Amino acid sequence: MSGGSPDFTGVQAVFAENFARRGEIGAGISVWRHGREILSLAGGTLTKEGTEPWTAGTLAPVWSATKGPSALTLLLVLHEAGLTPDASVRPVWPELTLPVTFGELLSHQAGLCALDTKPSVFDHPSVALALAAQTPAWQPGSAHGYHPRTFGFLADECVRRLTGGQTLAAVWRERIAGPLSLDFWMDGPPEEAFPRVARLYPGKQKPPVPEEA
Repeated sequence: MSGGSPDFTGVQAVFAENFARRGEIGAGISVWRHGREILSLAGGTLTKEGTEPWTAGTLAPVWSATKGPSALTLLLVLHEAGLTPDASVRPVWPELTLPVTFGELLSHQAGLCALDTKPSVFDHPSVALALAAQTPAWQPGSAHGYHPRTFGFLADECVRRLTGGQTLAAVWRERIAGPLSLDFWMDGPPEEAFPRVARLYPGKQKPPVPEEA
């Protein structure tokens, strides 16, 4: 285990306990405050079988953590187009006839939280067409419901329309991640980064322990 600060001994203890008692394979923590990293911890290995240590440079596969960078990318493109989150999506994406704003789309209020049909998720145009044709689960803006699998397609299609065809992943890499030297990819890391990628294993979820009376 590496890193640490005398001001975070409690955090370090819990981090170590996660390995000692819960079978953690590898993990890292980075805490920033006012633009300065105030805690960095790393421990374990990249795989169960390997001996390659988990370091501050290890790349961890993520899922919904991509939604924040996706929203940031769309907001950047909106700003450059002279639009605000309160603008209607319809003029940009005419096939999506719902009365929904970009802000409502980005805050999970569009009512398109799941696909009603089964287009191939590897075929973006097909998914975009399916979403545009779908009846929302509620009137956009009137309710909130997490869009776990459709959020990325909705944001990506808006970015493509606003940029003349550039994908959300490409804009993120070229305009944000690249200039800031961020090791965060939406379309997969380059081959030279593969050795730093940690292996993702199924969770070890257990039933909750009943509370004692």
